[in-house]
Amino acid sequence: MTSHQDFLDRRLRLITEIETWAEAFADARAAIRRSHEGGGKAILLNGRRLVVSEANVLNLKDLGATFAYLAEHNGVVVTIPVNS
Repeated sequence: MTSHQDFLDRRLRLITEIETWAEAFADARAAIRRSHEGGGKAILLNGRRLVVSEANVLNLKDLGATFAYLAEHNGVVVTIPVNS
């Protein structure tokens, strides 16, 4: 296997692990609230609103995964794209 293929495999494993174990929410505001209450970061990953650890966010960034932070600004939910 090439090093590029290893990289892609690591990214897929991480995304699959996060989607399996992260706390998922029906709406973005609930995810944002939860991240403020219990720590972690509210993100949008593959269409799912999740709260994940800071460590998982850093791993997603490092592996070049495309996701977005979820935030609320002046009462409006916004997304902040990463690696897009």
